[in-house]
Amino acid sequence: MFVSRRPTGEKEATDGWRSPLTHPLWWIALALLLVNDFALKRSPMAGAVTGKLSDFAGLIVAPVLVASLVRPKSRGGGLACLASVAVPFIAIKLSSKAASLLVWAASLGGLSWRIWSDGTDLAALAVLPLAWRISRCERAGREPFRLRRAVHRLGALLGAFACVATSRDVATFQSSAYLINLTHRDVDVVLFRANVPPDCAVVATAPQSLLQPENFVFDRCWSAPSADSVPLDSDWRDASDKSNHPDAGTLPARACDAVIVRIAGMPDTAVFWNQISKVDSTDRADRADPHALLLEQVGELLVIQRTSLLDTWSVEWTLPPMTGTCEHAP
Repeated sequence: MFVSRRPTGEKEATDGWRSPLTHPLWWIALALLLVNDFALKRSPMAGAVTGKLSDFAGLIVAPVLVASLVRPKSRGGGLACLASVAVPFIAIKLSSKAASLLVWAASLGGLSWRIWSDGTDLAALAVLPLAWRISRCERAGREPFRLRRAVHRLGALLGAFACVATSRDVATFQSSAYLINLTHRDVDVVLFRANVPPDCAVVATAPQSLLQPENFVFDRCWSAPSADSVPLDSDWRDASDKSNHPDAGTLPARACDAVIVRIAGMPDTAVFWNQISKVDSTDRADRADPHALLLEQVGELLVIQRTSLLDTWSVEWTLPPMTGTCEHAP
């Protein structure tokens, strides 16, 4: 009777190797990444902590995934796999230009990403030693080879999905001022605008005392998904090839302007800006952009961060009722 035998060299190359994707710590990081992005960020728990969890978990999942697919033969090769993830991560967190370049490169593959540059995210680099240890864990396991191979393939598929699953189609507009929804949930942004163009020279001296509720009328309501932006200009411009909003650029420009931002869960916020240029909402993928108001959630509270170009303050005014329904963000 003929018995097929696997060559010794092949046995050593398969049964003697355990993919890093079978390591339990890697699966814990993958589960945390998926749960955080698809559940926690969209729950009442959303806030500063959940905003960082993706970076910490991702810097374990991605480097180990690369190492498991490349299977480097040397220590230097393993470090190169680690660097292939860490170096771009550092670049996009420190440079909005690098972030825009990566967004463009991803678009060539049919992906539409929104990336925020934030230097505080570099704290996630602390998990790289753990990722290194997991990626170098190539020892034989007690599980059957076919089971390990199945787990490896499933991990590769889920890991790749987790690394690109947050991609989304993002429309582009130009506006002097805009608001970014960083709460990881959909919000309705109701805008009340000054009923006549303000006297810029006069109002700029004391906007908080010179602007009164009778100066404002209902303007529009935007429905803003997580990570999307909404323009605050009356004459914002559509700069996207994928959408042509009928209201873009139809109203006359104002040298300065004032709006009241109403969002459920926080006090009304007055915003005034004076003679500032328009910027592209996607090219400015930077939390430090002074043209952008950042809507963030801290625990159960929603807050808007003021900037050097946009004067903001809370108001408790009775304003005209909203009419119509909320539109999707441009």
